[in-house]
Amino acid sequence: MKKMKSKILALLVVTVFSTVCFLSIGQAATTKKTLSVLLGQYKLLYNNEDVTAQVTPIVVNGHIYVPIGATANLLNKNFVWSKSTLSLSDKANTSVVSLQSQVVGLQNQLVSLQNQLASKDTYIKTLSENIYSLQSSINSSSSSSSSSSSSSSSSTSIQALEDNLNDDYDSYKDADFDISLSGDKNDVTVTIKTDEDDWNDITSTNQKKYLQSIVDDILDVYSTADIDGKVKDGSSSLTEFSVSSDEDVEIDSSSEVSSLEKKLNSKLDNDYFGTLSNIDNEDLEIVLEGDTDDLTFTINIDLDEYESEWDSLTDTAIETYMENVYNYIIDQSNFDDTEVVGYFYDTDGEDNLSKLYNDGDSFKRN
Repeated sequence: MKKMKSKILALLVVTVFSTVCFLSIGQAATTKKTLSVLLGQYKLLYNNEDVTAQVTPIVVNGHIYVPIGATANLLNKNFVWSKSTLSLSDKANTSVVSLQSQVVGLQNQLVSLQNQLASKDTYIKTLSENIYSLQSSINSSSSSSSSSSSSSSSSTSIQALEDNLNDDYDSYKDADFDISLSGDKNDVTVTIKTDEDDWNDITSTNQKKYLQSIVDDILDVYSTADIDGKVKDGSSSLTEFSVSSDEDVEIDSSSEVSSLEKKLNSKLDNDYFGTLSNIDNEDLEIVLEGDTDDLTFTINIDLDEYESEWDSLTDTAIETYMENVYNYIIDQSNFDDTEVVGYFYDTDGEDNLSKLYNDGDSFKRN
């Protein structure tokens, strides 16, 4: 290390000596100066860090000198010695350049994202327009379909509807029917022809179901039509009905009573309620009066023909016969809550012979 320092010192001395000598020779050949050079007396600190090994100060005649090239490098400066010119300049700050580069990169990314966002906005707008267009098309199609359906319903003729009903409802519960319609789309009258016995064999509940099905099909075509109708056997009316605001079939009460009366007489002829000793059921007749709330049945018998047979009947036999009629009445769907009173009536003497009270259990014989 000492040898190295000695060499550096010798070099500096020679350099300074040569420079001084050159100046001396250039100015006056006779001028001589003695230089005192010190090496290693001072330390050089840069940002509190000892950099003496990189830049070693020297003292010449009391002035401190540092090598300019090493100092420039330490201070991150460019140093150029070109002929008679020394040039110092700032070096590029790599961290600043890197930061600037990053900023530029981020700006480019931002521009790219903005472009993508604008593209997506355009795509979303296009989709929205397509959806609106499709919805309008659907609404238009639906409206057209509804209009077409309405038009089709309105244009269906009464005759065509009648044909359809006969195809679907010409038979029910072993009974045959012939359906005819009259009127228009606002007011429809239904006439249904069938055999009286076949109709009476159908329970009241099923009769109403049958009529309701026909009404529902008519309302499917003529939704606002007022509907009423009759079930007939020839010129004889078996049942009359109308349609409520709730589109439910309502059978006319008097029609129901009339229909029930016919059922009872049919059952009577067929010995459905039993027999009374030596009295022919076909010579008896059941007559109804009232409605579905309060009903009176009367079994007519001519005592001019059957007085002795009647007198021979026990109270139990007569009561049982009347109870069978009573139970049949209240078993009908529209008469299950009806207050029912029954009589045996002598058509010859015009007098009540016995009475069955409305609880169906109390009995009195005259």
